[in-house]
Amino acid sequence: MLRRRILASVLISIFIGISSLGAQPIRMIFSHASAEDTLIHALAVKFKEEVEKNSKGKIEIRIYPNSQMGGDRENFEGVQMGNITFIVKPAGIFDLPFLFPNKEVARKALDGPLFATIAKEYEKVNVKLLGIADQDFRELTLNKPVTKVSDLSGVKIRTMENPNHMATWKSLGANPTPVPFNEVYIALQQKMVEGQENPYEYIVTMKFFEQQKYLIHTNHIFQTMGFVMNKATYDKLSPDLKAIIDTAAKNAVAFERRGIDEKNSSYLETIKKSGMQVIDLSPAVLSEFQKRSASVYDMIRKNIGDIVDKAIEAVKEAQK
Repeated sequence: MLRRRILASVLISIFIGISSLGAQPIRMIFSHASAEDTLIHALAVKFKEEVEKNSKGKIEIRIYPNSQMGGDRENFEGVQMGNITFIVKPAGIFDLPFLFPNKEVARKALDGPLFATIAKEYEKVNVKLLGIADQDFRELTLNKPVTKVSDLSGVKIRTMENPNHMATWKSLGANPTPVPFNEVYIALQQKMVEGQENPYEYIVTMKFFEQQKYLIHTNHIFQTMGFVMNKATYDKLSPDLKAIIDTAAKNAVAFERRGIDEKNSSYLETIKKSGMQVIDLSPAVLSEFQKRSASVYDMIRKNIGDIVDKAIEAVKEAQK
């Protein structure tokens, strides 16, 4: 992995170096952590193709999937510094557990006035928000059934190295254990963890279902993916190229969302055919989950302030 990152860094240095000499086209880097058979990669390809076509070759985009440039943290730092132009990564601002009742409300809220509020926050750290894609809800998989909150007591669940996610599972009585994404399958296989939580897409494409017996529809976090670029790079573009970037980003996000909606039914069918049992939690149990995790809202509010309350209000408006 380290060797791949070093090689990719060298290639990017050469790539950007050529651009600095004033050669055309303008060369840009698109990095993400997802595999090439995911819809996040499809979003990147869709965006690249539309930008290159509509800019008539003035912009050229090179895509580095599969964490070639590092994980989400390294990618975000790279886009802040300008070493990477575009990334798609989980948007931590929506780590609020059980915020959205369904994906329709989630998307309506995300595409409304809340988008501009979030965009302003990104701009404070030299990042331009182009769109918010999603992978639908994160769901729990385990080798034991869960039908009530107490069933999670002491259960070792793999999470991202994300304090908000970890706090959520702790509030529910579980034992959250960070494991790098590319090591999750082995961690499940070797019983280092008892379960994990991810959207359907990763449960299937990473074959986590091979090591799990139950899929529990917790719908705990709507997996939003912030599609962002280096703000300084965006600001230097001519108005016509900015418009091309903006339109292509909007189309790519819509394309990715449609793809998730179309594929999720087949993903769920694959999960069921594998022998996994699917558990749908009752509204009463989900309400208890939400109450137990209320402290996470206070924790996140301390870090991002009144955006939490604006997000809650946006959800209420989207339900009208």
